[in-house]
This record gives sequence, C-alpha cells and structure tokens, in this order.
Amino acid sequence: MNDVEAAALLIRVSVGSVQVLFGLSQQRSPQDWLGYVPKPLQLLLPVKPVNFMRIHSLGNIGIGLWLLSGLVLPVAIWVSLLWWIWILPFAFYKAMSIGLRDFAIIMSLIALLLLSA
Repeated sequence: MNDVEAAALLIRVSVGSVQVLFGLSQQRSPQDWLGYVPKPLQLLLPVKPVNFMRIHSLGNIGIGLWLLSGLVLPVAIWVSLLWWIWILPFAFYKAMSIGLRDFAIIMSLIALLLLSA
C-alpha cells in the first residue's frame, strides 16, 4: 500500500466510523440529537421527532458501513458527501463548532474523491 492509498483508507475509515457511531448514538438516544432540528421543522415532520431521528440514524449507519466496506467506493463517497452537505446547515444551526467539524468532514470526503480518481 502506497502513501496515497493509506491516506485514502484513513479518511474512509475515519468518516465511515463517525457516521456509524453517530447513527448508533441517534438510535440509542434520539432525544439528545433533536437540538439539530429546528422546532418549526420538527412540527412539519410526518412522524414524531424522536422517530425521525431514529430513521435518520439508519441512514448514518448504512452509509457509514457502505463507506467502511469499500464496495462501489466512488458511489459510496458521493453518497456520504451529499449526506454531510445536506446536514451541514443543521450542524451550523446547532453550533458553529459543530458546523466547522462537519465542514472538515466534507472537505475530507472531497479529498478522498480526489485521491480515488
């Protein structure tokens, strides 16, 4: 394994692990994550906010496991990237520091795309 492959693996494993661990936390304690969803938006959800967060957690777990597996990697990276971009405004809504963390993850995924090209 060369340096580029090792760097790509580190990014893939770290981002995939974060997604899986976030998803497991959202499954176990969805109420702890509701601060990311603005109250007006919670009122528009077709399900209870706690159930929405549990459904959302399945996306995190699934995409994270897909990224970790390395199967159809370019598609997995794009799906993960779009997922993180989609939640970025909610992270900034919660706190600037959380939004910046997620922005760094997005940049890591873009770097992974470049390394995988």
